[in-house]
Amino acid sequence: MRIDFNVLWVEDQPDSVESQKTAIGKAISEEGFELRVVQYQTLDEVRERIRDNVFADQIDLVLVDWDLGEDLKGQQVIEAIRARIRYRDIIFYSAETDTSRLRQYSTGLEGVYCVNRTDLVDDVKEIFETLIKKVLDIDHMRGIVMGATSDIDELVRECLTEIHGNLDDSGKQRIIDTALEYVRSGLEGQSKRAAKLSSKTTLEELFSAHGLLDSSRRLRLMLAALNESDHANCERYIESARTYLKDVLPQRNDLGHKVLIPEGASYVVTFSGKKVTVEGMRDLRKQIMLSRADIRELRAAVGAK
Repeated sequence: MRIDFNVLWVEDQPDSVESQKTAIGKAISEEGFELRVVQYQTLDEVRERIRDNVFADQIDLVLVDWDLGEDLKGQQVIEAIRARIRYRDIIFYSAETDTSRLRQYSTGLEGVYCVNRTDLVDDVKEIFETLIKKVLDIDHMRGIVMGATSDIDELVRECLTEIHGNLDDSGKQRIIDTALEYVRSGLEGQSKRAAKLSSKTTLEELFSAHGLLDSSRRLRLMLAALNESDHANCERYIESARTYLKDVLPQRNDLGHKVLIPEGASYVVTFSGKKVTVEGMRDLRKQIMLSRADIRELRAAVGAK
């Protein structure tokens, strides 16, 4: 599972479920996940999309309306989806037809939950909660954090490349000089550590030597490039990037490089004397989600210059 909760939603009147989509997104964000909806109105659109097996792997839940207009009914869409995507839960809903009738229409189709549209938000929340309970062990939670922060690393690289490309020649050179200084600093630091290690008999201190232009340095470099540029109204993004650098990256690095040891309850582990809990990981996901949204907006802003 990822920090994104991906929903394939088939509805011929998208505006009629906009309030439900907003409510579902809010509920999911409270757990530190981001709702991402791919919405279609016709069977042909659905078939075109799900023919790609890679896309099928990225679907967490499917929502299908019963009456899709023009003599198209939801069970026809569900049959097409089940032919390609066999192991994803499907919510079959209607504002007009009662659930007993929906069950008759979906007879023989496994993993289909029949609900009234008025209950749609609660039922999606219930299925979502069931799904995330399956990934509350620490290794799954660590994987979610690593995947999401890797997305941010790539966004930072793209932002940095775009900002640098928009600078004048002297500004470009200053950023290159700063990057080279980071590299030299990293090399010098590793050389000093290597010298200190020459008389040691253990490997422990060697494991801290990694990356000359790592995520932290790239982020600092992006901030330096923003200071060189004339992008207006970027203060919020700069502050968000600083918060991510200060509060999120250290936790990501701890999760990525330390062995986590269970302590009593299966949802509590320790590393370096710190406790990792379900609640703490939820807060971390929320921080990552907000940071990723801001850096995405920054990427769009610098690309539009």
